[in-house]
Amino acid sequence: GVFTYSRTGLPAQTKVYYRGYAANSLGTNYSADGSFYTEPASPASNVNFSGVTATGMTINWTRGNGGAGGGVIVLMKAASAVDSDPVDGTYSAYTADTAFSSGTQLGSGNYVVYKGTGSSVAVTGLSPVTTYHVAVYEFAGQVDTSGVDQGGNYTTSATGNQVTPADVPSLSTPTATTITTTTATLGATIDSNGGAALTERGTVWGTTANPTGNQ
Repeated sequence: GVFTYSRTGLPAQTKVYYRGYAANSLGTNYSADGSFYTEPASPASNVNFSGVTATGMTINWTRGNGGAGGGVIVLMKAASAVDSDPVDGTYSAYTADTAFSSGTQLGSGNYVVYKGTGSSVAVTGLSPVTTYHVAVYEFAGQVDTSGVDQGGNYTTSATGNQVTPADVPSLSTPTATTITTTTATLGATIDSNGGAALTERGTVWGTTANPTGNQ
């Protein structure tokens, strides 16, 4: 029947092969091989942020030790802490994209922004005056589980968060109506106040492109 044994002394961040055996008076026989990766010896740490603007930032971290073939995966979420972890044995299904919300989504709102062996990533597509939370997971093994061969093993995450600053307002859709020989009614649409209260709005005009004042 089925049996198990707890084994100690395994090497960290290493692919380990194993098999069961049984013996009787006629000899010893073995099962087929299985394999798995042990967890990294140390997790990533020291998450910090640089180059922070209203729409982007660079996430930095200190690598742990995922061993040969290891790396890190970075999840990012807006407004609340990352609350869904990568699953041991899953690797290729996670696609990273540095444009926030374009990479693989884990759970609700947790997006993969980086997967690799580096120690920083520049992320774009953020919104002003928003807190972004980050979790960095060191892993061993860049493979998926296949049968009795288990894939990569993720360790606990290093975390941090950063607020984006306010930005200038954004506008679109200029309109011109009630046009006569010398007058017109001009307008536009304010798409965002940039995260700060508006202090003024209006229109400008001129006889060359991109006017900034009234001629």
